[in-house]
Amino acid sequence: MDEGCVLVGTDFSPGSAAALEEARRLAELLGCGVRVVHVVESGSSQTWRPSSAARGWLDEAAMDEDALDVRFGSAWAELARYADRCRPALLVVGSHGSSGYQPLSVGTTAERLTLHARHSVLLVGPRHSAIRRTAEAVAGRA
Repeated sequence: MDEGCVLVGTDFSPGSAAALEEARRLAELLGCGVRVVHVVESGSSQTWRPSSAARGWLDEAAMDEDALDVRFGSAWAELARYADRCRPALLVVGSHGSSGYQPLSVGTTAERLTLHARHSVLLVGPRHSAIRRTAEAVAGRA
């Protein structure tokens, strides 16, 4: 595992794109690597193949599908468990993910992570970035 890395949770949303961009910037400053994790909600089979939207997100992020760690279960719980194992310097997530626009609160996964994770969590709000614009275009929100 990449102890001391910057860990990013992604749901392939524009918020996750902003989180990845910020994680890369911070990792460069800290002199460490970035590890990206996607959690497939329980109830799904234990196999995962990227959708065309996820593939577009990965391409825009210049990430190979094999570099992505995929876990199965509840997003916040799996991200917290993963962080406990790899002991990152920082856990970075978008403040709003695939659940959509929530103007007065952070997303459920982000909120639960900030309450339950044993590691520092950075919430990144939506902002303009090349990855985010592509994610919005793929999602039909451009």
